Amino acid sequence: MFLYCPNDIDEYDLLPFLQAKHLFTSDGRPTSWIGSCCTVAASTLIFYYHASTLAKEVEFMWGRKRSSVTALFHVNRWAILLWAVQEITSLIPLKTLSSYIRLQLANDAVGLVLAIIWAVFSAYRVFAISERNVRLSVAVLLLILIPVGLNAYTYFASSWEQIKNLPLLGVVCDSGSNLSPTALSKLTLGTRLCAIVADVITLIITWHRTWHAKRHADRNNLKTPLTTLLFRDGSIYFM
Repeated sequence: MFLYCPNDIDEYDLLPFLQAKHLFTSDGRPTSWIGSCCTVAASTLIFYYHASTLAKEVEFMWGRKRSSVTALFHVNRWAILLWAVQEITSLIPLKTLSSYIRLQLANDAVGLVLAIIWAVFSAYRVFAISERNVRLSVAVLLLILIPVGLNAYTYFASSWEQIKNLPLLGVVCDSGSNLSPTALSKLTLGTRLCAIVADVITLIITWHRTWHAKRHADRNNLKTPLTTLLFRDGSIYFM
């Protein structure tokens, strides 16, 4: 990892840039303050959810027989909680570059773990609704894991960190990529395309199964609106 620590920064040369980029709100507060408020709100919601559902988790999950499904549930639940803790921790001012790097690496690692968990969830979903079609499940899994690998490369192999002394904001830690804008654009496009294709495959399979369920309900004179089925089968997730 390449680290760049400038020895001399003329902070006043950056003031026009800060103003041009609208880094301050109309009442003079840094826009980072708004982001911090959103971070606290999201983390608080996660803390509340975990606290309010812990009793149900103990009742229904802790006593169950161990399997890949229960393991995935626990890893997902506690990884999200860890993410919330790290988001709150990231609001604490850091005095050294090494502290910032360690925190950044930890945040990136947790983010990648969550992405892997979501990839496995998607593969399980396709496996369940496609009547145990292994090929489609593996295809969706690999399509989602490709962005994970590309993100891991940009996080750990082509990034830099530095400390800046900015006007009004004071000493801040900054990070970026050593890749060229063209390379970053291609990586971004590749990750987005893989995710879109995976979602399209999942959505087509879901709608195909939903249509069969609708036809089966019609044959048996069951009144089940198609909109209700689309809501229940998880299509709302893709909207």
